[in-house]
Amino acid sequence: MSYTDVLRKNADYLWEKSFNHPFIKQLVDGTLDSKVFRFYLIQDHYYLSHFAQAHYRLAMRTKEQAIKRLMLEGNESLAAGEISVRESFFETLQIQAAEVRSTEISPTNYAYVSHIYRQFVEQDELAVLTSLLPCAWLYTEIGQRFKVKKSPEPIYQAWLDTYGDDEMLDFISDYCLVVNRLAEKKSSEQLASAEQAFIKSSIYELNFWEMSMKKEKWYTVEQDEVGVEYGY
Repeated sequence: MSYTDVLRKNADYLWEKSFNHPFIKQLVDGTLDSKVFRFYLIQDHYYLSHFAQAHYRLAMRTKEQAIKRLMLEGNESLAAGEISVRESFFETLQIQAAEVRSTEISPTNYAYVSHIYRQFVEQDELAVLTSLLPCAWLYTEIGQRFKVKKSPEPIYQAWLDTYGDDEMLDFISDYCLVVNRLAEKKSSEQLASAEQAFIKSSIYELNFWEMSMKKEKWYTVEQDEVGVEYGY
């Protein structure tokens, strides 16, 4: 098995939970609450902007031309996707820029982005790559899995179509090839660290659906409650 085959196998239980999460199930059958989808899109807008930035940051840092090309391709694809979201999904749901700016980033979303940036600080390029990989790969598998079963809700089907394109399969194949070649040069410790980055990102992907269903917010307490709790 290749290194990416091992990553995919070890994260399979998490990905199956994503495939069967109520968010995905309801999106496919058209029953997902539009307010949940709206919340998801706004949160995803924040995530994807940082996701694209991470691709660009690695492209500028790396000396490996294969990694640079892959990251720049990913960055360009994400930029085009963001334009599509703003011009279609946001327009359909009448999501205005002011609403996006005023929506607080949820804890799970914030933590996921922080996890990716942490790889730049504490780990090597392989871990950065593996932390980024689950997002595109999982979404591609979702798009392919539900390619035949059409959602009765047009905007949900449009979302599925975005990730059911066969070109995404080619990008994931190229991505895995780069990761596998890089992995050949790494120690067992480095491979283990990169696998942990992949698994954690897979967990965050699963939690992202749950975050959206709950329209997750930050937990806060009043100052006087804090004083009582901690005896201040």
